[in-house]
Amino acid sequence: MVNRSFWLAAGGLSVLLLLAVGWVDYLPTNDGPQHIFAAHALHRLDDPALGYGRYLEPGGAITDIGFEAVFGTLERFLPWRPAVRITLCLFALGWAWSVLALAAALDRGRRWLGLLGFATALQWLLYMGLFSYYLSVAIGLGVLAFTFSRQESRKRDHLIVAGLLVAQAGAHVVPTVAVGLTLIILALFSAPAGGRARALARTAAVGAPAALMTLVVALQTLGNAPSTRYSVMPALAARASLIGRAFVSGPSWRAWPVVVLAAVGLASGWRLRRRGADPRERALWIMGVLLLLLALSTPLHVRGWEYFNVRFVPLAVMLLALLVPFERIRQPAWQGIALAALAAYAAGSLGWGWRHNVRLRAAHADLLAGVDAPVRRRGPRLPLILEPPPGEVADEWARDIPFVSSNWQLGALYSVEQGGVPAFLFAGEGGFVDLAWRVPPAGSPMPARPVRGYEWQLWEPAARARPIERVRALSYLLSFGPAYEDVILHGLPGDIAVLRERGYVIDFERNGLAIARFAGCPVRIELHPPPGGFPPTLVTAGWAPATNTVYSVVLAPREDSNVQSVPLPESPCGDVWIRVLFDMDRNHTASPGDRFCQDADRNGVLQARITAPGARIVCAAGAPLP
Repeated sequence: MVNRSFWLAAGGLSVLLLLAVGWVDYLPTNDGPQHIFAAHALHRLDDPALGYGRYLEPGGAITDIGFEAVFGTLERFLPWRPAVRITLCLFALGWAWSVLALAAALDRGRRWLGLLGFATALQWLLYMGLFSYYLSVAIGLGVLAFTFSRQESRKRDHLIVAGLLVAQAGAHVVPTVAVGLTLIILALFSAPAGGRARALARTAAVGAPAALMTLVVALQTLGNAPSTRYSVMPALAARASLIGRAFVSGPSWRAWPVVVLAAVGLASGWRLRRRGADPRERALWIMGVLLLLLALSTPLHVRGWEYFNVRFVPLAVMLLALLVPFERIRQPAWQGIALAALAAYAAGSLGWGWRHNVRLRAAHADLLAGVDAPVRRRGPRLPLILEPPPGEVADEWARDIPFVSSNWQLGALYSVEQGGVPAFLFAGEGGFVDLAWRVPPAGSPMPARPVRGYEWQLWEPAARARPIERVRALSYLLSFGPAYEDVILHGLPGDIAVLRERGYVIDFERNGLAIARFAGCPVRIELHPPPGGFPPTLVTAGWAPATNTVYSVVLAPREDSNVQSVPLPESPCGDVWIRVLFDMDRNHTASPGDRFCQDADRNGVLQARITAPGARIVCAAGAPLP
């Protein structure tokens, strides 16, 4: 009866997990769109209708490719949305059943504790879009389950473990290192007297292919400049809070029970000191403690890797939680209460995740509607996501799932569906990437782009209370747009009015979302020289009220006094500024005797408003500078 109840519980939770993940047609995640685009584009670089191959080439990654391997295979036969859903369902089921298998391998009576796999399947790693890392941890738990379940190791088992470790390293090398070390610790504790050297040699041989992959990745990474050039070390209390909040996440009743069980497993380490203690449990305890110490002692961000310390949490917590000696509960009443509590916790956790996923999808309806717009592109595209994740607070620490910005990378999905190459890609960054930027002349160069993080300032209450600050920020961002085939803007409804005012033609609009192409208001600057003709003349211009320069040219000297008409390339409609320096002494900087435009301010800046194409901005040389 107990056996039947277990399988009914595991089967029912599997169905609930599949529904929670696959119910929505697309599950918004943080980095997920980047990985979807990379896997999608990698097999279509030769398709000229999409334009990917003009700017991108294969990156030669040998790790962090677990998602690409599964999704890329499925997408050969299915549209990308169903392929994503099936891939994530497989990953989540793999996580849940790997945890269950490891619990059962430790003790058949402990398999009920394996229901924690279902309770933790919808977790921080998944919502952050760290799909391959998530898969790697799941495979690692499966490797340990397979190894622990074998009474006697045979050559065939060694080959299977070696293959699984290679597959895990292909998904991600960091969890593979942790699992490999766990197997080494197991060999030390389980080997008979005098047989440790042989056991270690056998374990080293099994792990050698995966270790070689890890070494290659490490050397490749060292040869690349870090994409993240800063380190962030929160207070110890903040790092400790992330053990629950950045693992299972969500409300406290969901986030912390598995951490409490891990604490019980940690405390149970005293019983593992006894002679004859299970070497498998010893290995799990030691590795769980090491990973937990790393999570508590290392920075949140390190140079070259964001969200560093929290990546150790899932494996640390699961290894320790599965050490709880659940099978020692002998009294039927207490056993029934414990079984019911585990099943209820897993079902409640999945129920919350299902509801959260439905809310996420509904909150992103506007952005995802733009993905389905009847638009086709093949050139560079500039996504500008200016609002916090829909339905979430601006403070990333205070969100239901900390740090998740589920709309931030969604611009990549527009290129999956419509073609073209988004300005912001995980391409050529770090040591292992699916895609790399093609270098001219073999490829086309991508235009200049604003630095990411620009949107955070627009989330601040002070910026929202001062419309001029938002217009200034928008003018700065939109000034990059003329070099792109289109701009994908998601902000406030008023931002779309600014988009129109600056001369963009909108192809699709919904609430605060617009897909738009730049048309602008072509204008010419009419230069009237000082007496004696033109000296070298420096002309710079920008989109007011932003102060960044978008156009700069040096005009050669001319002795005649004829008016010179200079086109202002890609000039917007609305407010612009120009700065003209008549460099009388030819020293390339404003100095006494040089001249600015007659109506310019003391810094030489002349403000103008362009209301229609074909306008002229008149600049007559003013008095010499004192």
